[in-house]
Amino acid sequence: VNTIIYIVKYYENYKFKISPRTILEILVGGSNKQIKVFKLYKNKYYGYLTVDDRQKYWALFKALTKEEILNVDESNYNNVTVIKDHLTLDDYKIIYASIKIK
Repeated sequence: VNTIIYIVKYYENYKFKISPRTILEILVGGSNKQIKVFKLYKNKYYGYLTVDDRQKYWALFKALTKEEILNVDESNYNNVTVIKDHLTLDDYKIIYASIKIK
């Protein structure tokens, strides 16, 4: 959870629009054109997850948007923004429960 929020906030500071897919590509160490051109491979979480973790990422990402921790602006190239970045223990429990329900 914190890793995803960190990545979104990190690129927000540089006014770089980041999509859910780009976050995933950073986390699994992808090597697409966007990763190479913008040197996203320099992010400290690059390659943090394995390719097998993709489904887990999407489940977590959906829970984060459902629980209004993150927002995805579909009218702006699926740009992700952080709505709530100081999470409480209750927030984590709600996110976890949201994932378990699926």
